[in-house]
Amino acid sequence: MKSRWKFPFESAGVHFEKTHRFNVRATSSSGDAPADVVSAIQTALVEIEPNPKPTARAGTQHGWLLITLAGTPEATEELAYWMASNVGEHITSHHGAQFHVTSGLVAAERIAETAEEAELIGDKPHHVKVSFQEAAEPKPFDPTALTTVKMGPETERVLRQFNQARSARALVDQFLGFFKTLELLYCGHVRGSDSLPCLRDSVELRTIAQAELISADGNRDRQMTPADFDALLRDLVRVRGNCAHLRERSGYAPGDPRVSSDVAPLVPIMEALAAAGIRRRLSASANDATSE
Repeated sequence: MKSRWKFPFESAGVHFEKTHRFNVRATSSSGDAPADVVSAIQTALVEIEPNPKPTARAGTQHGWLLITLAGTPEATEELAYWMASNVGEHITSHHGAQFHVTSGLVAAERIAETAEEAELIGDKPHHVKVSFQEAAEPKPFDPTALTTVKMGPETERVLRQFNQARSARALVDQFLGFFKTLELLYCGHVRGSDSLPCLRDSVELRTIAQAELISADGNRDRQMTPADFDALLRDLVRVRGNCAHLRERSGYAPGDPRVSSDVAPLVPIMEALAAAGIRRRLSASANDATSE
């Protein structure tokens, strides 16, 4: 059985006049890739299928990146996502343009190669993954956001760092940005791997973590213990090191599947901790302004 994965893409600065097809070949220099992965790549097919309809934005183009692999969708999913990411990186680098593969709606079609597989597939040849992100309702503008707050230079620096992290597109950049925000809040300055002691010693940060976070098992009645807090900080520092550095066998290069498993779950935690710390600074500034 084969699986034909279909990823939507958007390109800017590079234009596809027709559909392009590429046979993929793995070589003996494929590093530490497992034998089953090398075998799947040996017969892989990559297709770039542009959409002939123009987009609303000049210079951009939409289409489909199709990746055909030997195996079921369940068995080839991780490899398909990895290959799609790498194709985008190579096109972006070679053309000095942008080729962005999105994952909001990804489909895979089961392709039978024998009569037995066709019978097994039956009337369910498609495998679809849809990712949704809840859109928050717009908030009415509050004039007191500008009239009751007096920010010192340190608070302003923290706020700029937080906003930059929130607007970053890559998960690694978001994580590093939020981590720097915590360092600015509770370590006085960015201290890299030396930040664990000052974060651990912050009573305010521990209080925020206890108020903002719940246990991994979803038990809202169990408050975070000092041991839980210490374990969380150690995990954050470890992932921070992998985000910032590429060592012999650690560190997250672009397209690394560990970004989804290691980094993605921690980004909203980092954002919540940093946002709560900033709110406390802004609240203190507002109180100071009111008392004057």
